[in-house]
Order: sequence, then structure tokens, then C-alpha cells
Amino acid sequence: MTAAAHPQSLLVQMLDPAVRADPYPVYDQIRAQGPMQLPDSNLTVFSTFADCDEVLLHMVAGIDPGTAVVFVDTGKLFPETLAYREALAAHLGLTNVIVARPNAGRLGKVDPDGTLWARDPDLCCWERKV
Repeated sequence: MTAAAHPQSLLVQMLDPAVRADPYPVYDQIRAQGPMQLPDSNLTVFSTFADCDEVLLHMVAGIDPGTAVVFVDTGKLFPETLAYREALAAHLGLTNVIVARPNAGRLGKVDPDGTLWARDPDLCCWERKV
């Protein structure tokens, strides 16, 4: 039997792509530990407000609804996605959602007509997300 993981390490594990592909073992560990108490920290969560993020955001809101949650708005998201982000943040009581957007000046130079995604999807993602 292994020792229970520290709550912060469980949250960090949720960032691992392998865990995100199959998060249920980590969810089981989280549920087994009960309510999480994190020490004062400068924790920042990056979220797409979709899929498994709902569970992570629910945990974060239960611990500290003022935790910084960064959402990358590429400028190419569906209106429904943006509305869902707002609704979920309100429902969970998240009070510090930070919307990060691409640099408009730079984007205007590399994607002036907004169709870079069709010509070069990798460059589009680089310019809009990274």
C-alpha cells in the first residue's frame, strides 16, 4: 500500500498529458482523501473550461475561488465556448478568471485576414496560444 499523495501533487498530476488521457485513477485518489486543504500559495490553473477541467475547477473553487484561472482565448473560439466559460465560472463562483489573448499587433502582422489556421495550423496555434 502506498502513502496518500499530497493534495498539491494530485493537482499537479492533473497537468500531465498521460493523466489527462485517463484521469480517473487520480480522481479516485482525490475522492479518497476528502476535502483538500492547500497551504497559502500562488497557485495558478490554466484551463480550457472543458472536458476534465470541470472537475479540476470544481476542486479549485472549493479550496479557494480566488485562485487565478487562466483561459487562453485564441480569437477563434465558438461563441458557445465563451458562454460556457462564463456560465461555469459563475456556477463555481470563480472570482479570478484571467483571459489571455494573443498580442493584437503581432497577430495583425502574421494573420491579417484571420485565415492563418487554414494555411498553416501549427503557426496559427503558435501565434494564438503560445
